[in-house]
Amino acid sequence: MTIQRRERVLLIAAIAVVALVAARPILRSVFGGGGSQIDELRTAIIEKEEELEGSRKLVRQWRSIHEQSMADDPDAAKGLLMSRVNVLLLQAGLADKQVTPQAGSPVKTGSDASYYPVALSLTCKGTLEQIVKFFDMLDQEPYLVKVTSFTLNPQEKSEIISLNPCRIEALIPARPVLRRAQSGAERKVPDPLPAPQVRNAYAQLTAKNIFGPPRPTPTPMPAPVAPVEPVEPRPAVGQRPSVRRGPGTLVGTVIHGPTTGVYVRNHNETPWYNLGESIGSRQPHTLVFVHPLGAVVRDQRGQHFYIEIGQSVDQPKALTRENLAADELLELYDAWQSASH
Repeated sequence: MTIQRRERVLLIAAIAVVALVAARPILRSVFGGGGSQIDELRTAIIEKEEELEGSRKLVRQWRSIHEQSMADDPDAAKGLLMSRVNVLLLQAGLADKQVTPQAGSPVKTGSDASYYPVALSLTCKGTLEQIVKFFDMLDQEPYLVKVTSFTLNPQEKSEIISLNPCRIEALIPARPVLRRAQSGAERKVPDPLPAPQVRNAYAQLTAKNIFGPPRPTPTPMPAPVAPVEPVEPRPAVGQRPSVRRGPGTLVGTVIHGPTTGVYVRNHNETPWYNLGESIGSRQPHTLVFVHPLGAVVRDQRGQHFYIEIGQSVDQPKALTRENLAADELLELYDAWQSASH
C-alpha cells in the first residue's frame, strides 16, 4: 500500500511539472503582455513629445526671422532693404556694387499702414551665374519684394556682365501696426499642466472637428438700401489677381479689420485674397480664417486644412495637432469659436 501511494504522488508531481512547462508560453502572454504594451505606449508618447517640441522650435525660428524683417518707421524700412541687398550682393560675389535709395510706389501710408513701401536702384558686375544667384537669394527674402526693371550689358570678349540699372521694390512689414493687431488675439497662458492632463486636453480637442462649419444663424430681413455707387473694397496694399485662382505660395497675411486676408505669390504676381474667396488651382479651397503664421481653408466637403507661410496653397496640411504647436492650436480654436458665435 505504501509503494502504491508513493507511485501515485510521483505520477501527480510529474503531470504537474509537464503541465507547467506546456502552459508557460500562455502564462507569459497573459501576465507579461501588459509590460510590452506599456513600453510601446511610452515610446509613442516620447515620439509625439519630440515632434511637438520640434514644431514649437520651428515656430520660434519663424518668429525670429519675421521679427528681423519688420521695421519701426519708413526710414528704418529703407535701411533694412539696403542692408539686406548689400549682404546678398556680397554673398553672390558681385563686384563694383552701388546701391541708391529711390522713391517707393504710391501706396497707402500713415499710422495705419501695415507695410512701408521702399525701393532702391543698384549697379554691379559679375558673371551670369552670380547674377542669377543674387536674384534667387533675393526671392527667398522674408518680405514682399520684386524686381521691376533691370538691364544686362555684356562686355566684349569677357564673361563679365554689367547689371545697370536694376530697380527693386519691397513692402517691409510695419512692426507697430502688426503688434497692435496681434495683441488683440493674445491671451493669458496659465501655468503648464501635468503631462496626463495635457494629453487629456489634446484627446478632447482632437476627438471632433473643432473647425467644422459654424452653426447656421437665422437670416435677418434685408433693410432698404439707398442707391449708391458700388465701390470695390481694396486691401491696404497689393493688387487684385488677374487670374482668380492659380498655383502659388502663401507669402504674407494681414489681420486688420476689413482688409484681413492673405498674399499668394503666383508667378510674377502677388495677388491679394479676402476672407471667403477661393485660392488654389487643383482643388479650390475657401479662405475662412487668417492667422499671423498662416491661414485656415475649407474644401468643398467642409473639411479644414492649414497653410503655413511659405507653403504652396495647393498642398495644405491636415488641421491636426501633429501639424501645429499646442499654443497655436489653442489660439486658432479660441479665435474660430469667437468668430462663429
